[in-house]
This record gives sequence, C-alpha cells and structure tokens, in this order.
Amino acid sequence: MKYINKGIELIAVLCMVFAFVSAGDEFLKVLKDTLGYMIYLSVFAAPVVYFSIKRKKAFAQRKNISE
Repeated sequence: MKYINKGIELIAVLCMVFAFVSAGDEFLKVLKDTLGYMIYLSVFAAPVVYFSIKRKKAFAQRKNISE
C-alpha cells in the first residue's frame, strides 16, 4: 500500500507540473488543467486502492482460516 500511495503522489505531482508548464502564462488554464488531472487521478486511482485493500483483507482472512 505504501508503494501505491507513493506512486499515486508521484503521478499527481508530475501531472501538476505538466499542467503548469503546458499552460504558460494563463493561470486560469493552469488551475483548470490541474483540477482536471486531479479528478482524472481520483477516478482511476480509487479502484486500484480499493481492490488492493480488498485483496489484502481477503488474503489475511484466508491465512487465518487455514491456520
């Protein structure tokens, strides 16, 4: 989970830097692009985190049952 969070943070920072660089002097466009990237990441990263947690819980339950 620690590596997933770090990966998501890294992608978010890279997307924000890309938004600031690509927009140039138009600050409103920068904010819009950054918000768009954040929404995109939250929509597509949420299932990854959810299923990762779900998989860990299922593995822990199987381990407890087998003992």
